[in-house]
Amino acid sequence: MGHRDVVSNSFLALIAAGLVLLCLSLLAFAYTL
Repeated sequence: MGHRDVVSNSFLALIAAGLVLLCLSLLAFAYTL
């Protein structure tokens, strides 16, 4: 467990959270149409 592993894990978590938010916003936009 090095510093690089922690950085990559947090980066992957950030990307996953961004994708979830993007999907939710797209669903909300499609629901309002």
